[in-house]
Amino acid sequence: MSRVAQQPRRPHLACRIGSLPDSEGPKIAGVRTKGCDGAEDGGIRMASSVRSAVAIACALLIAGCNQPVPTTAGGTSPTPTQSAYASETAPLVSETPAATPTSPPTSTPTSAASPPSPMPAPTLAAPVLISPPDGTVFGKFPRITTCQWSAVVGAIKYQFQAEFWELNQKQWVKRYSADVPATTYTFDFVGKQPGRWRVAGVDGGGHVGPFSGWWGFVYTV
Repeated sequence: MSRVAQQPRRPHLACRIGSLPDSEGPKIAGVRTKGCDGAEDGGIRMASSVRSAVAIACALLIAGCNQPVPTTAGGTSPTPTQSAYASETAPLVSETPAATPTSPPTSTPTSAASPPSPMPAPTLAAPVLISPPDGTVFGKFPRITTCQWSAVVGAIKYQFQAEFWELNQKQWVKRYSADVPATTYTFDFVGKQPGRWRVAGVDGGGHVGPFSGWWGFVYTV
């Protein structure tokens, strides 16, 4: 009996990956199956697994390159454990704005209270002279003369004035001046010459009211 010559087997590693002539057998995903002697299916699975692993690795690499790497304040990337611990333990600190210093209130100096203005002096009327009438001529001696006037409302006293005519100097000379609490005043006239008199009222504050007009008389002896 003749032995059928067996074709020598190609080792498993002889499966060629790449572009082979079409005479070598059909191409499945770039892997030749002919000539691998029972390892065709395993080669196909291995090629598919390699391609899948390479695709997954590339996808992970691309995704990792696109992700931003967080850094800490010091410039180093924190580890997941450090980030989680920092987020759990770091206290929340709220910044409160510093209080703006305010200047103390300044008190406006007030002027000292002005003293109350004095009450205006009441207006006094001028007394009305009664006697002796203006132009009276006396021919008596001694020359005792009594003058009388009417009372003034608001006056508590009166200021009496009398003058005589100086014949040599030819001018009036003041001879009598007195504060009188009544409405009459008596005096001894100086000599044989003309004289005149007048009166003004004085109120409680010492204000002197208007004087009356002058009334004159004359002594002949």
